[in-house]
Amino acid sequence: MQKTLVIITLCLFSATGSAMTWTELKQEIDSVESGNPPNVSIISRMSDIVTMMTVLINAQADHDPSSLLFCPPKNQSVTLDQIVSLIRHQARISEPEAAASVQQLLMDSMRREFPCSENDG
Repeated sequence: MQKTLVIITLCLFSATGSAMTWTELKQEIDSVESGNPPNVSIISRMSDIVTMMTVLINAQADHDPSSLLFCPPKNQSVTLDQIVSLIRHQARISEPEAAASVQQLLMDSMRREFPCSENDG
């Protein structure tokens, strides 16, 4: 199972079909906020990133709940808009380089927003 977690983690951070830089996401956010229609490709890639993150956390919870990187709310979904807001907040506080990965910003924001208490794992 440890090998599976490593593979899933590698997929999360290096999936070329879904990999996205902070610059790409920020440009899309700025474009939509300027009144342009959302870019379906960017939305699809963000959805893939979130799906990979979900697979990772579920695999981790099944394998070793005490090793969870973050603990999302149980029985409550987090919308894509909320996830983008979390990433934006993380970018404001960490001031990432333009080439920083959205996946890393997402992971950092989830760890900050949904820390695990001793009772969670």
